[in-house]
Amino acid sequence: MTRFSSILGHPDVTIADLETTRARCLQAVRNPAPGLEASPVSADFADRISDEIDRRKEATP
Repeated sequence: MTRFSSILGHPDVTIADLETTRARCLQAVRNPAPGLEASPVSADFADRISDEIDRRKEATP
C-alpha cells in the first residue's frame, strides 16, 4: 500500500491518472475476483484518492 500511497502527492500524476486508479479500486471493491472478498484496503485507497482529487481541483485556479 505504501507504493500506491506515494503516487497521491507525486506532481507527475495527473487528476485523470488518479480518477482511473480510483475507478479500478472501486471496481475491485464492487466486483472482486471470483473466490475473493472485497478488500477494505481498496475502498480506503479509493477514498484517499477522492480526497486528493478534490484537493487538487480546489488548488487549481
